[in-house]
Amino acid sequence: MTYLYIGAWNDFPITGLFPEVKHFVFTDTQPRNEFDDYCDNIGYERPNFIKQLLVAATECNFRLISKKVLKKCSDREIRNPTLYTFKSDAQTINYYVSTNFRTDDVKELNEEIYECSGLILSGYFPNQVILSYVSPSTKLFCISDSVYDYNEYDEHVVKVLHEEHYFDEMYAVLKEKKTFIRCESMIEINEIVNKYFEDTYN
Repeated sequence: MTYLYIGAWNDFPITGLFPEVKHFVFTDTQPRNEFDDYCDNIGYERPNFIKQLLVAATECNFRLISKKVLKKCSDREIRNPTLYTFKSDAQTINYYVSTNFRTDDVKELNEEIYECSGLILSGYFPNQVILSYVSPSTKLFCISDSVYDYNEYDEHVVKVLHEEHYFDEMYAVLKEKKTFIRCESMIEINEIVNKYFEDTYN
């Protein structure tokens, strides 16, 4: 069982919501560029990203066991797609940094995405093209710290899922309660998450 989390940043605690999952695939375009889908400006590099990542991993009892540069795109190490593998007593994370699944064409990442059985959405929503990588049998988990509103001008996966049914299983995940609610549509997920947010923080 492998769950995919695109735009994971330093969200190692999310693994605690899925204790039954032994292997995760995290990706982020940082530290190369926080806005990689839109521009390739060196000014958007995040040089402290890896340092913050290692601290967050340690705080969640994950230890770094390997690092591998997957593609050499630049003389600046920070810009090269790189795989960091972290391990705790019960779980493993393959974390692909400075990696855009759409444009970098990293073989190792592509193979892992095709094999994933769960997709986690939280904070960042990947481009709708992710649906060409994952099958309808992949379980979708929408974490309650995000807004799943519809916007006709967006190109990300949430917009598409408002318009059509794709996944066989979809869940709204109420993060603080560690509660999973199976839903029939992205509209239902959005309603549940919005109500939960209002009840919790207002």
